[in-house]
Amino acid sequence: VLLAVATAASEGERVLLLQKIRSDVRRLKKGKIASHKANVHLVNAGINSLEGNTEAAIDALETSLPFLEEDGVGLLLAAAKRRLGQLRGGDSGTTTFEEGSRFMEEQGLVDPDRITATLVPGFDSKLG
Repeated sequence: VLLAVATAASEGERVLLLQKIRSDVRRLKKGKIASHKANVHLVNAGINSLEGNTEAAIDALETSLPFLEEDGVGLLLAAAKRRLGQLRGGDSGTTTFEEGSRFMEEQGLVDPDRITATLVPGFDSKLG
């Protein structure tokens, strides 16, 4: 939730929120549950994106995918793939983005952009 707030915050507020989020991530890293590990990487991806570090955001998203697959979190996996595709760009990015979008369409979801923004916050809201 704080990452979504940081996305819309002023620069000064964003710095403080990102410090708090990093502290929460350090605690979350100690967990043994696959989805916790995935969430650590997803939150780090959002932090890196907000700080303009696209390569680190891509790395964090890529690292989250096996944990999401292991835990069977299909919707979160689809949202992560959409974000990863968004950042990668090119043919590879388009393919990854479409994989995530296809899952959401198969589930009958009406607004994949909003769902992605909610589940994997911290990125430019323009998808596709």
